[in-house]
Amino acid sequence: MAYENLSQKHKELVQRGELEKGMGMSAVVLAWGEPSNRVDGFDGTRRTERWEYNGSQPVVINTVYSGYGYHSCGPYRYSGLRAGFGPEIVYVPQRRRTVWFVGGTVTEWERSK
Repeated sequence: MAYENLSQKHKELVQRGELEKGMGMSAVVLAWGEPSNRVDGFDGTRRTERWEYNGSQPVVINTVYSGYGYHSCGPYRYSGLRAGFGPEIVYVPQRRRTVWFVGGTVTEWERSK
């Protein structure tokens, strides 16, 4: 129902996942989905709102690891301490997109490339 209420121009933007000034909140949800976080504010005369869309970036780090467990080496099996050094992938959270609203309509937005 929200999509049908959009102007033709906003329908085309939503289909491409794009925004423009003056779009309503429902159009942004259709274009980018639900935000990860919503922040309410006030600019002195009007209510404002900022929507944040978060993601994560994989980062490879080198780490020392150790632990007890069952291990094998050829035909032999043993239990005990195992230690080593090697790469590990961790995911670092980061903000991917932000949209600012005043009075329920888009005034600004940004997104990482």
